[in-house]
Amino acid sequence: MTITLTLPDDTYPLYARATDVAAEVQLHHAQILYAEGRISIGKATELAGVDMVEFMRLCAQVHIPAVDYESSDLAAEMLVLASSHP
Repeated sequence: MTITLTLPDDTYPLYARATDVAAEVQLHHAQILYAEGRISIGKATELAGVDMVEFMRLCAQVHIPAVDYESSDLAAEMLVLASSHP
């Protein structure tokens, strides 16, 4: 899908090239969809065009948790791990 985006002229100096705008829009779109739970982290990395470690780092910069565990889920998993390793 191709989308045309019109930006105010005074925003152009913020980017070195038009491809920088597209990459940033794609990253932020992926972050929003991921944060809303609409796509998986794998799909978000694909959409953003970065690997998973980089996507997680970029999410951390804008306070989007890369792993969203409920504390009860984490506690249950820790119990399973503790019981499997004497």
